[in-house]
Amino acid sequence: MTLKLMTLATSLLMSPLAISQSYEQITLSSEVSKVIDNDEMHATLSKTAQATNAKTLATTLNSTLNQAMTIAKKYPDVKVVTGQQTSYPRHNKDGKMVGLTGMVSINLESQNFEQTGEILGELQAIMTMDSISFQVSEKSRQHHQKELMNGAIARFKQDAKDAALAFGAKDYKLVNVTLDRQNAHYPVLRSVAMKEMASDATMQNLSAGDSTLRYQVSGTIELVR
Repeated sequence: MTLKLMTLATSLLMSPLAISQSYEQITLSSEVSKVIDNDEMHATLSKTAQATNAKTLATTLNSTLNQAMTIAKKYPDVKVVTGQQTSYPRHNKDGKMVGLTGMVSINLESQNFEQTGEILGELQAIMTMDSISFQVSEKSRQHHQKELMNGAIARFKQDAKDAALAFGAKDYKLVNVTLDRQNAHYPVLRSVAMKEMASDATMQNLSAGDSTLRYQVSGTIELVR
């Protein structure tokens, strides 16, 4: 009985199922990019105030917000939403609380640069400009996505074919692939000339610039000899 068990174990070890197969595989990635005009503008404005009590501070800040929202109604193409709202106590040199400082902000978003410029000119009479940036809108991003994806896939297939030939193979088989919409945008920040803008009744002309959209295809291929 012992001899038969030993023979069976040896037979299993020699089975073809137990022999590992090796493959010639290569991992590579291909990317395409396209420069797109920024077509969306973002801006942030804020109001800071001080008061001896919370009620007076809240009244001042809320009044500013209400004024801003009233102004915004004249510009339907500009989306205006409230941003941060913070407050903190102020102390004298002896550590005694003498009042409060508060801040509220609003964020603007629009593809109508003319209307955005006009509303900023009005809002700066009651608020302070903090930042302006430009970027590619989601609508434009989606419009170019299919073109970028097709381009990246075509490049990956060509790169895979070239790699296979370079390694002396006649062809390749696709093992796995990953599609990755990078599309990282690089917003153009405009923090310069804020003092001049604040003193003007209208918004200065600003260059929106452009952003680079990217699409990457990566995967593994098996060489076919």
